[in-house]
Amino acid sequence: MCPQPSYPLFSFLGDVNDVRMVPYRLTYAASWRIDFDSLENSITDSTRAVLLVNPNNPTGSFIKRDEIERLNGICQKHNLVIMSDEVFNNYAIDDEEKLSLINNTEVLTFVLSGLSKVLALPQMKLAWIIMNGPHDQMKDAYSRLEMIADTYLSVSTPVQNALVHWLSLRKEIQNDIRNRIEDNLAIIEKLLDNHISTLLKFEGGWSAVLRFNGLTDDFAYRLLDQHKVYIHPGYFYDFDEASYCVLSLLTPTNILAEGLERILKCQNGG
Repeated sequence: MCPQPSYPLFSFLGDVNDVRMVPYRLTYAASWRIDFDSLENSITDSTRAVLLVNPNNPTGSFIKRDEIERLNGICQKHNLVIMSDEVFNNYAIDDEEKLSLINNTEVLTFVLSGLSKVLALPQMKLAWIIMNGPHDQMKDAYSRLEMIADTYLSVSTPVQNALVHWLSLRKEIQNDIRNRIEDNLAIIEKLLDNHISTLLKFEGGWSAVLRFNGLTDDFAYRLLDQHKVYIHPGYFYDFDEASYCVLSLLTPTNILAEGLERILKCQNGG
């Protein structure tokens, strides 16, 4: 089970590994939440796991405490495991909304992270899995994970040797990224003030979701052709409506401001 909207790479990874990805919906009403009816109605005898992205990419939403409790109950009922991709967990706007499943002991849970987001080093291939849950299930899963890890090539020696030094720099790197994210969010909110377009609630990560009226392929083409701005329409991420646009909050602030001004100008017929 895979969240929708979410990162489009998951479907390709599933295909490559002969895993069928079945979507469950995230819905928005003041904040993004799991549509548990959608989740439960899609579970079959062949379902094995529920995938979370926490915070989700691109919606920027953390799972809520009551959602974890309900999800645990569903997974216990259907004998499912939870896989929580938490690579964006260090980039929360409000630490009170920041939750992790790292200590989830109710069901077998795998929490994933890595250098790609923790240190903004996607080219340095090092990641990790933290497992928790009932002891007997963990013991069985550990032996299987060990076999999988031995089957693949190990992390390169230079990356392993550099890791301790890199991790010592993580606060500086992450603070720079968080400052960029906060500056860009402030710019977006300012430019959208008294405008019909809306910035949806953002809790973490580094993508912003905007809701536009009349966001069509023709608009996206015109924006690119006439205003030299390239956007990601929501359907790239399987939003169920055409009126969403995803912006990167890593873009230099002056460039993001100019790009958004051009988007709004194009939307107003300019």
